[in-house]
Order: sequence, then structure tokens, then C-alpha cells
Amino acid sequence: MYVMPLPFLLGTLASIASIALLGGGIYILWAWTTGVLIATSWLVSGIAMLVWSAFGRQIVLAFYPRGKDEPHAERGAEIRTITGASGSTLHLEFDGPADKPVILLTHGWALDSTAWYYVRKALARDYRLVLWDLPGLGRSSQPADKQYSVERLAEDLRTVIAETGERPVTLVGHSIGGFMMLTLARKHPDLFRNKVNGMVFMDTTHTWPLKTVMAGGLLRLLRWPVIEPCCCSPSSCRR
Repeated sequence: MYVMPLPFLLGTLASIASIALLGGGIYILWAWTTGVLIATSWLVSGIAMLVWSAFGRQIVLAFYPRGKDEPHAERGAEIRTITGASGSTLHLEFDGPADKPVILLTHGWALDSTAWYYVRKALARDYRLVLWDLPGLGRSSQPADKQYSVERLAEDLRTVIAETGERPVTLVGHSIGGFMMLTLARKHPDLFRNKVNGMVFMDTTHTWPLKTVMAGGLLRLLRWPVIEPCCCSPSSCRR
């Protein structure tokens, strides 16, 4: 399962650089105290590297203005737990009046349903919102066999749709949530004739992500030697 390949690789490189910066600062201070390095500039450099390692995030964020309503992990009061098609225990939340049109929100990978913070605040008065955490994320458990695929996630989405009641539902999917909706439409077209009255796609794609993502050509070359080994367990990675 991918966590958006390009950000994943950039994040990995940033993590390696951060570890190198911390290790370099520690080494320079050790070398200066033992006399291996004697110039004062080395001492200053070592201290600066350690300070940046400890407080760099706060320093960078100080240059970004904060809004009056910063998003945070807000959970609802109306909660339901169900068993998904993959065997996962799925966490569902409901918000808004029960007699309003139903919107089902499916978040992207590496997130959870709290990612809908602003959407929830904007729509909860006029719509019945159904939010859920994908298997292995947020408050939902992993599948019993720890195996993931878009097809299995689509079946979990189908299970969640069944919990929305008798009225039609509009599906909103971000990133992999859009993949799941398209896969569900392909596998169960009758569901979209009788139950689903519309779909909204946010930052998603209709095909294999490495064909449409930025730097897709490079990422396809790195898929098997780098991305798959980093993102998958040996038992779940198959060529």
C-alpha cells in the first residue's frame, strides 16, 4: 500500500538528513571536547546543528501565521463500531440532523476521519454526515490477516454504506477514497443505480497512481528496488 510515493520518498530523505544532522552535531561537539577539533567555528557549528535538531520545527513554524480556527483531531459523539468485509473493526461517526441528505466521507491513506475537520464544520448543519476510519488507521483495526488492497477496501466501503440507512447517499472520497469508490462502482454497479446518487472526487486518480503522480516516470523505476520494500511487508509485496 502506497503512502503517496513522492512525499514518502522526500519524507524518508528528510528523515535521513535529520538523523545525519543530529549525529554530525554530536560528533563535532565530542571531537571539540576531546581536542580532535580545536577551532571555535567547529564548536559553534556543532551547537547550531543540535539546536536546529531540537527546535528547527518551532523555528520554521514561527514564520507561518496561524489562523483563528486551526484544524485538530476532533471526534464526534455519535459513534458506531462495525465489522468490515476484511475482518477489520471499523470506527464510524455520524454528525448532523438525521433527516437531512446523507454524505459519506472517505479519507485518504495515512490520515483518519479527523481530516474532515473543516468539511464537518461547514456541512454538519445541513447534511447527515457519515465518517469512518479506514482499516488500520485512526480507531479502526487492521484486517485480521494484515493484507490490504483497493478491492478489499472497496468492500469495506460497501459495508459502511449499508450503515447509512434507507435513503440515498452521496460519496465523497479523498485520494485512495476515490480509488475505492471507482472500484466499488465497477464491482457493484447495481449499488450505484439504487443507493448512491452521486460521487465527489478529491485529489484522486482513475488509474495506477504512479502513472499520474508528479515524477511518475522516476517513481516507476524506483517502485520495486525502493518503494515496495519500504512500504510493504515481505508477505504482502508481490510482483
